[in-house]
Amino acid sequence: TLSWTSADPELRCMVQYRFEGGSSWRSASGWLGRGLYTLVHARLMEPRLYYRLRVRDAGGKMNREHVELAV
Repeated sequence: TLSWTSADPELRCMVQYRFEGGSSWRSASGWLGRGLYTLVHARLMEPRLYYRLRVRDAGGKMNREHVELAV
């Protein structure tokens, strides 16, 4: 289970992941509803995974920088 917080309830997020040693990102979710900041990603028995968030505000602007989380 991945969860995060934001002071802006209007944000929409998309969770992406990649395998350790991989360079391509895959979608773990579509664009989640505004203010929804939790996702259960059922990738059991996998090697180490890295996650990142794509974030879009109410005006359609998206983040260009990402922080990766290793799990």
